[in-house]
Amino acid sequence: MAAKSVNFDVSVDAFDNATKSVTAAVGKTMVTATRAIKHLHSTLKDQGLSSKVASDADLQSVSSELDNFTTVAANFTVSENATALTEASGSSHTDTFTVVLDSEPVGNVVISIVASDASEVSASPSALTFSSDNWSTAQTVNLEAFDDDLSDGTIASAVTVGINKDQTKDSEYDKLSSHIISATTSDDEGIPSVTMTAGIVSMVEDGETLTLTVNMSLASGVDTTVDFTTS
Repeated sequence: MAAKSVNFDVSVDAFDNATKSVTAAVGKTMVTATRAIKHLHSTLKDQGLSSKVASDADLQSVSSELDNFTTVAANFTVSENATALTEASGSSHTDTFTVVLDSEPVGNVVISIVASDASEVSASPSALTFSSDNWSTAQTVNLEAFDDDLSDGTIASAVTVGINKDQTKDSEYDKLSSHIISATTSDDEGIPSVTMTAGIVSMVEDGETLTLTVNMSLASGVDTTVDFTTS
C-alpha cells in the first residue's frame, strides 16, 4: 500500500486550545504545540532534513504560545566528576551528586546510576526519571563506601551515569553518552600481621614432629605467602 499524506493548516493557538480541551475531557495531558514542534525538529534532523527545521526566531513570531520557544540541545548535567570515600564512618563515608536535564524532553527520560564495583561503592537511587514536569529540577544521588573486613588499601572504581535507552522516550536523549564519576575507597583495616606458634618448645631427633600454627590478624585483599626455612 502506498504511503499517503494529509496537509492541514491550523494555528498554534487553536492546536493548544484543542489539546487543552482533550486533556480536560479524557483526564490525561496531551502534547502541547511546543513539544510537538520540538519532536518534529528532532525527527527531521534524524532524517537528514535539517534544512526544513524552522529557526527559533521564526517560530517565536508565529504565536504567543511560542514566545519563549527554544531548541536547547538535549543534554544532562552531573554535578560531580570524582569522589573520594573512606570505609571509616564520618563525613567522607558518604557523598552526593545531582543530575538535571538541560532541556525539556518530549517524553520521559530515565537515567541509570551504576557502580562498577558494588563491593566498594553503592549508589542510591539506581535510576532517575525526568519528565516535562520536573526536567529542570535537580535530583540527588547518594554514594556510600562499603566497609568490608579486608585489608585491601585504596580501591579505584567508577560510577556511570547514563541514559537508559530501553525506558527513555526521547530520541535526542537516547543519543547521549554516559558521564563517568571516578571513585576511590580508602581502607580502614590497617596492615594485617602474621603470628606463628609451635606446639612444643624443643624436640628430639628421632621421629618427633613439630606442629606450627600460623594465624593472620585479618583478611587481606591479596594472597599472603609465608615462607619457612630451617637452619
